Amino acid sequence: MAAAASAYLQAQQELRSVQASLVQLDQQIAGADQRIAAAEQRAAGDRQREDALRQQIGEYARSAYQTEGSQLTQVMEARSIGEVWDAMAEARVVAERQRSLLDQLDQIRRADEAARDAARAARDALAAQRQQAESRLVDLEVRMNGLIAAVNAAGQVLGAAAGRVPSGRLAQTTGAAGQCTWYAEQAWVTYSEPSAPALTGDGADVVPNLARAEGRQVELEPVPGSLVSWERPLMSPYGHVAYVAAVDRDPGGNLTGYTVWEMNYTGPFQTDARHVTWTGRSGQVLFLSPSKPVDPIMEDLTLFGPPS
Repeated sequence: MAAAASAYLQAQQELRSVQASLVQLDQQIAGADQRIAAAEQRAAGDRQREDALRQQIGEYARSAYQTEGSQLTQVMEARSIGEVWDAMAEARVVAERQRSLLDQLDQIRRADEAARDAARAARDALAAQRQQAESRLVDLEVRMNGLIAAVNAAGQVLGAAAGRVPSGRLAQTTGAAGQCTWYAEQAWVTYSEPSAPALTGDGADVVPNLARAEGRQVELEPVPGSLVSWERPLMSPYGHVAYVAAVDRDPGGNLTGYTVWEMNYTGPFQTDARHVTWTGRSGQVLFLSPSKPVDPIMEDLTLFGPPS
């Protein structure tokens, strides 16, 4: 639970890294757009070359037509096999030139298409990376908002000393030994409500469950002797529950903070006193006050005597 501040700092560092990567990706996308524009420009220049090649192909086609007509005459008038082969060779030269120009035209088109396709594919890949980075940024911002609430709720551990409770399980206690529920339930029955009904549920559930069992509404501000439940996911996936030992107010009577006694904030079976600065009411931090005013610190001294 005390790792919330560390997790927040880690998320903050990751957020900055993602923001930096977005700037870099924007620069890379701008470069990709320039490469696409250059490829389009080359393709436009190549279209002029294509037009010139088409014109040459047309001229060779006309030449080939004329050659075929003269070739027939030459073959018919040939006086030897050699003259026949000469006439045929001239027709092949014209056809090969046509094929060569057609090949050049095809190569130009393929090269232009490949360059444009590669540039567009590179940009699409960068855009996909940017979209993923933006999604990660949103996730981190949501996570950090939750962590801020957890950090505010965590407060500061003052020391290991906490109110003393009976070592034996009380009848109303259902929490597992060594857990936050066990200690808070023991403290509530010991100091605030000896005749309370059974206290049940995980840390997040203890206050709401007890309020329902007693036909009461949960509260959003503490008083000495209150139970306090931090709802999920504050503190842990199970929430957390503690017992309010004292409440701080300024000279004007405004609530400024409160101190809790608890177990398993720093580890199983470990108790501590922790001060929480008041940041205002929250639907994620629920209280239930005792039926009559209680001073837990004086009750602890009365029941158990001065600390040894």
